[in-house]
Amino acid sequence: ANETYWEGRPKLDAIQFTAIPDSEARNQAMLSGQLDINALTRDQIPLYDGNPAFKVQSFPSGDWFGIVFRTDLAPLDNPEVRKALRIAVDRQAMMTLMVGADGGVTGCDTPVRFDDPFRANLDCPQDIEAAKKLLAEAGFPDGIDIELSTSDLEPGMIRFAEVYQAQVAPAGIRISLKLEPADGYWDDVWMQAPASVTSWGERPADQILNEAWRTGSSWNESYYANPVYDLTLDQARSTLDLAAAKTLYVQAQAILFEQSGTFIPYQENGLQVISARVRGIETVGEDYVRWHLVDLAE
Repeated sequence: ANETYWEGRPKLDAIQFTAIPDSEARNQAMLSGQLDINALTRDQIPLYDGNPAFKVQSFPSGDWFGIVFRTDLAPLDNPEVRKALRIAVDRQAMMTLMVGADGGVTGCDTPVRFDDPFRANLDCPQDIEAAKKLLAEAGFPDGIDIELSTSDLEPGMIRFAEVYQAQVAPAGIRISLKLEPADGYWDDVWMQAPASVTSWGERPADQILNEAWRTGSSWNESYYANPVYDLTLDQARSTLDLAAAKTLYVQAQAILFEQSGTFIPYQENGLQVISARVRGIETVGEDYVRWHLVDLAE
């Protein structure tokens, strides 16, 4: 604790964050009292409902699971193939299956939070026939086979891949799932495998659009490279006109929907469980917790 913190000394002497790669192990640690706060999936809520030792919180967030298709590797280097892989999904149905009909906000492969002033609100209904047509034009009239890496690193990652696999099958997109170890996933699979499940926390529009898709960015997980996209972001950053900036950021997101290698069907509400003895954590994600006000009941 910083004794001279500007808002007064924190209530706790220390807070320890523990990294537990396996999601089930984290859940068991929470249930056994080894943790005081932990992220949840919707199917884990019944384990805590009605238990006075815990409090479950749900809050809006810009967090999302996605599927990354490397744009530098054939056949994923073809934008027609990449778009087919994204438009073959019923996004609302996928969100309902994963987190509930009211568990988030659907979107057209935009990483920008639903209430961000620069978000693009596009329309992208499931279109199986259009996906088939795009694949045929790209040289795959009989469909395409894709190996998709996933892991139980975070709650829901495996199920997300399974729902995707089932939804795109009618378009001739044959997905084989490869279950990867949670330990080392971000080092050995992310930005390595041709197709993999990814997970991001919310970021402001300018940050995420540059961080994850600008040519040469160190976290450009799909290896996307488009000088028109880069120029659009440059222009958005350089203007002092808010309306003009919004138009440009929306254009950048429209480019991603048409050509990018990242499938983002929805942004889900955050879920977390807190020990009943914890005080001072409002219904917000951990990035917004005022940790110096957190305390434990006697």
